[in-house]
Amino acid sequence: QIRRLRDHASIALWCGDNECVGALKWFPASKADPEFYRQALLKRHAVQDEMVAKYDPARMFWPSSPCAGPGNFADNWKNDSQGDMHNWQVWHDNMPFETYYKSRPRFCSEFGYQSFPSPELTETFLPEGERNPLSDAYFNHQKAKSVRNGDGTSRLLRIINREFLYPDGQENAALLSQILQGIALRTAIHYWRSLRPYCMGAMVWQLNDCWPVASWSSIDFYGNWKALQHHAKRLFGEVTVLSQPGSRPGEARVGGVTDLTDAQLQGSVLMTLYSFGGKVLGTKTVDARLDSRTLFETSYQLPSRVDSTHCVLLVQFLGIDGRPMAQKLHYFASPAHLRLRATDWRWGSNENVWAEGKRRTITIRNNGVLMKDVMLTTQPHIDGHFSDNFFDLLPGEEKVISFIPYNPRDPQLRLPVLVELRCLNDVITDTTSFEPPQRWHQRYRRR
Repeated sequence: QIRRLRDHASIALWCGDNECVGALKWFPASKADPEFYRQALLKRHAVQDEMVAKYDPARMFWPSSPCAGPGNFADNWKNDSQGDMHNWQVWHDNMPFETYYKSRPRFCSEFGYQSFPSPELTETFLPEGERNPLSDAYFNHQKAKSVRNGDGTSRLLRIINREFLYPDGQENAALLSQILQGIALRTAIHYWRSLRPYCMGAMVWQLNDCWPVASWSSIDFYGNWKALQHHAKRLFGEVTVLSQPGSRPGEARVGGVTDLTDAQLQGSVLMTLYSFGGKVLGTKTVDARLDSRTLFETSYQLPSRVDSTHCVLLVQFLGIDGRPMAQKLHYFASPAHLRLRATDWRWGSNENVWAEGKRRTITIRNNGVLMKDVMLTTQPHIDGHFSDNFFDLLPGEEKVISFIPYNPRDPQLRLPVLVELRCLNDVITDTTSFEPPQRWHQRYRRR
């Protein structure tokens, strides 16, 4: 395997196994005789290390993941002081997203959060009448069936209720779960990138699925990008603006990071506070310098007269030519408390349809209030993804989006392809139209 794969440029190191050190404490046999299994692991790691040194000497061998180092059997599920760690407190222990701020890993090699597949995918594997996430048929497509603190479906719906108002319909519950997944991992990634060079990396679990299922993936079974995959492009950008709540009410801690190793970026940070209607409520500018080992850090304090539920802070890192190199929107309240209003938008010069035999871009113009988490979808069986999705649009902002087909010769693309647009403003209502069936409550109590 080493000889077969060693020429791939994407390989950073060779790892001996996944979670085998932690598994010594999971099973009756290994708990009864831990020394026997530790010695067996050490022997296997020694052989693997020797093979890597022989067939791919330019790359490092790492015994296990998570692992505190060669020959070290410490519990790196909670230890963040050395080696790599797996952080599952937020998902498996059902902790709030802010729990990520208590972890300072050197390298987090596994963490994640679940979401439901898109409604378009659900229609392909569940009959009408069984598409409620709480149905028996849907539950068979849930990866986290029996775990501590409840199964994956009940946990997702509980957290959706905590972070949002009730969704308008079960299809929107699936979309909210994907937005929720993006929020969870954005919280972790932004914070850990701000710890550079102490923390030098993080790997998200997981990329894709091998069957239609509710899971931790960022790409579903048919190759459709969930919200998380679009967020990941922005979160791991070469130049990225970071933000998180400060220690005082209404404070935003703002920073920036770059992975460009030879870059010496000089510029400024422009912070502009907008109402959801587009009115400028305040600005602040500070000089900033950025390179691969230097972060810029500053803060913005929300004026006491401003309603935190009806404003957003646009943070831009501007180059010396004054053009934005990276930007981010920071909110001072959770989505459940944002006072989102009905939108007024329209397609630009291009219609929301690809004509026969043509590939066209789409222009979206926001003529009204802030549009939160804009979601673009096509009809099922159109294989591809949008160049951007699950983004916010400020009032007066215009965005050009293109659709990237996986197979440009797909016969489906010869027909008109309709693109639909929704956003969080439309999904969230004050009603409770998403009602679980009574039989679920009975079954859940038995579990």
